[in-house]
Amino acid sequence: MESTRYVFLSGYVEYVVESSGLFTTIDKCQSHLQAGVKKVLITESSADAPMFAMSVNEDTYTGNEIILSIASSATNCLTPLVKVIHEKFDIIESLMTTVHSYTAMQKT
Repeated sequence: MESTRYVFLSGYVEYVVESSGLFTTIDKCQSHLQAGVKKVLITESSADAPMFAMSVNEDTYTGNEIILSIASSATNCLTPLVKVIHEKFDIIESLMTTVHSYTAMQKT
């Protein structure tokens, strides 16, 4: 599936919040840019897009990134809490487990 099938109204759509789960890499998000948008924000982890998480590295965001990820929802829920605990007690190693329901996008 390519987002170019959905021609964005040139000049009206500047930003795409990509939450379909289909466009999670820079290469796949290029089709959004080809359709006329200026910036793509991926709402999950990406294999190659710059990734930002609040309380972790949001200060490294420059504004020049065209395609970027805000990490996963689980990461965004956990990182502020872990940061506070780490600053107080110095976490040496940690593990996070999340359980998600089966979705129609997953292959059987």
